[in-house]
Amino acid sequence: MQKFATPLLLAYNTENEPLVKQIATDLGDVMDFKYARIERDQENSLTSLAEGYEGPVILFVSDNFLRSTKCMQDGLAMLNEHADQLLPVVTPGYRQQEDGSQEPAEASFERVSDIIQYINFWQDRYLDLRRQKREDPSLSTPGFEGHLKIVRSISGEAGEYLRLLRGMEHLHLSDLTADKYRFLFEFLDAEALRDQLPDEAVSEVPEVPAVEETPTEEVVEETEAAETTEEEAPPVDLMSIPGIGLVEVPAEEEPAPEEEETEEVTVEEEPAPNPVAEEVAEESVAEQEEEEEEEEQTPEEDPVALLLDKSWRLADGGDVPAATALLSAGLDQFPKSDILQYNYALLLAQQGENQKARAIVDELLTRNPQHEAGLYLAAELADLEGKPGLAQKYLVRLVRLQDQGADVWYKLGLLSLQKDPPKPEQAERYFKEATKRKDSPAGAYYELGLLYSHHFSKTKKALKYFESARELEPEHPFVNYDIALLLFNKGKYKRANEAYQQAIAINPEIQTPENDAAFNSGGQKADLEEEQDTLQALKDNVSRLESLLHQREEEIAEEVKAEVPASPQPGAGKTVMITGATSGIGLATAEKYAAEGFRLIITGRREERLAELKTRWEESYGTETYLMNFDVRSAEAAEAAISNLPDEWFDIDILINNAGKAKGLAPIHEGQLEHWEEMIDTNVKGLLYITRAISPRMVARGTGHIINVASTAGKEVYPNGNVYCATKHAVDALTKAMRLDLHQHGVRVSQVAPAHVEETEFALVRFDGDAKRAKIYNDFKPLTSHDVAETIYFISQQPPHVNILDIVLQGTQQANSTTIDRSGRERYEEEE
Repeated sequence: MQKFATPLLLAYNTENEPLVKQIATDLGDVMDFKYARIERDQENSLTSLAEGYEGPVILFVSDNFLRSTKCMQDGLAMLNEHADQLLPVVTPGYRQQEDGSQEPAEASFERVSDIIQYINFWQDRYLDLRRQKREDPSLSTPGFEGHLKIVRSISGEAGEYLRLLRGMEHLHLSDLTADKYRFLFEFLDAEALRDQLPDEAVSEVPEVPAVEETPTEEVVEETEAAETTEEEAPPVDLMSIPGIGLVEVPAEEEPAPEEEETEEVTVEEEPAPNPVAEEVAEESVAEQEEEEEEEEQTPEEDPVALLLDKSWRLADGGDVPAATALLSAGLDQFPKSDILQYNYALLLAQQGENQKARAIVDELLTRNPQHEAGLYLAAELADLEGKPGLAQKYLVRLVRLQDQGADVWYKLGLLSLQKDPPKPEQAERYFKEATKRKDSPAGAYYELGLLYSHHFSKTKKALKYFESARELEPEHPFVNYDIALLLFNKGKYKRANEAYQQAIAINPEIQTPENDAAFNSGGQKADLEEEQDTLQALKDNVSRLESLLHQREEEIAEEVKAEVPASPQPGAGKTVMITGATSGIGLATAEKYAAEGFRLIITGRREERLAELKTRWEESYGTETYLMNFDVRSAEAAEAAISNLPDEWFDIDILINNAGKAKGLAPIHEGQLEHWEEMIDTNVKGLLYITRAISPRMVARGTGHIINVASTAGKEVYPNGNVYCATKHAVDALTKAMRLDLHQHGVRVSQVAPAHVEETEFALVRFDGDAKRAKIYNDFKPLTSHDVAETIYFISQQPPHVNILDIVLQGTQQANSTTIDRSGRERYEEEE
C-alpha cells in the first residue's frame, strides 16, 4: 500500500492526545507521523519542538491549547515559519469548574468577542503573576522572572496570533474526520491515497475525557492564592498624547458582583453583558471590606464601547501593543467606526508609528471631514513630520467647525512662524485670537511681543505684551531681558537695569560682560566715554543677542560632547561607489551619503564637474572622495579604473549602479540604431562591466551590497519606449539573477525602480538637448532625485540580515507610465 511521502507532524496539547492518537490510527495505513505535544511540566515550547520541520503540520487548537503557556509561547513565530504547510484544526476542550467537574469548552476565534476572551485571559494571568511576585519576594528567581517574561509576551501577541489563525485555512474536528478525511487529503494534495482507506478504517473520534484535576502550568502552583484583584499597574501618561483632551473614553460602570461565569462579549447587534465592568467591580470590592454586599447590577454596553474600554485599560496598565492589537481586531469587525479608528490612530501615535497613524486618521477624515479630534490629531502628526503648512490646514478646518480654546490658536500662530518663509502677519492674527480666550498661555503674549519688537518695530505694543507675559509667567527665562532691551533703547536706563537684574536672576546665561557694562552704566555719557563706547557696545550687543545665547548653548553642547563620546556617523569607515554621479539621481544620492559620513568613489564623464563636487563635499562635510573619469560603456576602461584603485579604496561596501539613460521616443519602425546601442551599452553592459569588476572583491570579503537603479519601465512597457523598456526589464532580471548568485556569499543585491523623476537630465538627454520638448513636468508633480536618493539610502541602512529586494515608487499624480493626472502641481508644492 502506498504511503504519503512525508510524515505529518501532529502538534497538540496533551489533553487532546486520545483523539490525536485515534486519528493517527485511522490514517496509519497511508501515512506516517511525528509528534510535538505539550504536557504538564513540559520544558520546551511547542514552537521549539516543531522548529526546523519541513513537512506538513496539523495543529490541534483547543481551548486548553489557547490557555497553555508552552503551546502559545512564540506562537506567531510558529505560524509564520510553517505558513502554507500548516493546517489548524479547531478541537474540543474543557474547563475545570469550582466543584471539580469538567465542562466542555469550544475554542473559537471567528469573532472579535472570541479574541477578546483570550486577550483578557492572558492579560489577567500576567497581572496575577506580577501580583504574586510583589506579595512574595521569594519568587524573585530567574525561573519565575523568565516565566513572567514569557507570559507578558503571550499577552501582547495573543490577539494577533488568533487573527492570523482566523485568516488561515482551518477546519473543525468534525470537518477533518468527515467523509474519510476528505479535506485533509485535499490539503495534502493526495486525494489518491484516500481511496486506499477502507470505510471501516475510519472510527469515531473519542470525546475529550474528563480528568480529576486540570494541570496547571504556573511556575508558582503551590503559592497560596490571594484575592483575585488585578495589580494596579503604573498608568501611562496619556495626557502627553496629541489630542487626548478631545477623547471621550467610555466611563467605567458602577461595580457589579462577581458571577460564577461571565457571558462572552458578542459583536452582534443585541447588547451584551460587560465583562470589563465586572473586572472593575472585582477591584472595587477588593478595596472595600470583603464582607460588604454590593447591589446586583448587570450593565450593558455596545461592543465598540467594550473594545474601547478594554483597550484603554490595557494601555493604562502599560501594555500599549496589546491595546493596539485589540483595536485593530475591532476595526476588522467595525471598519467604519469613527471612534475605533480615531483611538487606533491615537495609540499608534503613542508608539511612535506616526506615518501609520497619519494614514489611519486621514482615512477617518475622508469619511468624516468634521471629526474634531481627528483634525487635531492629524495636525499634531503633520507637525511632527515637519510639515507646518499641512498641520495648519487641519487646525484651520478645526476652528472653522467650532471655536477652539487658546491652545489651538496659539498653535496656529507658532505654525505660521515655522513656515518657509515665516508668516509674521498671519502669526500676529492667531496669537491675538489666543489672547482673547480664557487660559491663554504666556507664550502667546511673549510671541506677540517679539513680533512687535523685531518685525513690526512697535516698541509700545511690544512692551505691553511682554509685561502681560511676565504677569502670567514671572519666571519666564527671556521676557525680562527683552523688556530691559526695549527700555534701554528708550533711554529709561534705571528701569532697564532693574529688568536686567531680574533677567539674570532667573536665567544666568544672559549675564555677559557686555551686558553688565551697558546696563550698569545708567546711561551717563561721561562715564561711557571714559571707560569705552559702551553705548555702541550695547547696540552691537543687542544685535548679537541671539548669537551670544546660541554660542553659549554650543559651548555647553561641546562640554557635554567632551564628556560623552559622540556616536559615530552611519558611514564612518565605509566606502560607497556611485556611477553616473555628476547629475540627477546619482548626484543626489552621493550628496546624501556624503552628509552621512561615507567615503565616496564617484564616476562620470565630466571631469571638471567631478572635481567641483569633490571640493564641495570636502568643504561641507569633510568627505573623502575619489574621482573616476571614464565611460561605463567601455569594458576596458571600467576594468582599468577599478584595477587601478589605491589599496585604501579597494574595499567597496556599497556599489550603486546608477549610470543610465533614455535616448529617443519613437515607435520601433522609426527608432535610431545609435540610440538603441547607446541605451543598451549604458543601461545593461555598463552595469555588467562595473558589477563584474567590483563583485569578486565583495565575494572574497563575504560582505557587500549592490543596489541597481532600475525604473518602472522595467515593470511595464509604454508606447515608443520599446528599447529603453527592454533595457530596464534587463536590469530587473539581472538584479534577481545576481541575487541568486551572490546571496550565498553574504552579498546583498537590491534595486529601486522610480517612475518620472525631476531634478535630472533624463528628459533633456532623451530629446537630444531639446529643452522645449524636455519640459514634461510642468503640469504635474513627479518624484525628485532626492526622493529616490532617500530610498536608496534607506535600502542600504538595514541590518546585515535584512535585504530589501525591490522598491517601486512614483509620484502621487502618476498611476502608471502613461496614466498621469496633469491637472497641475500647485497643491503638492503648497503643502510641502
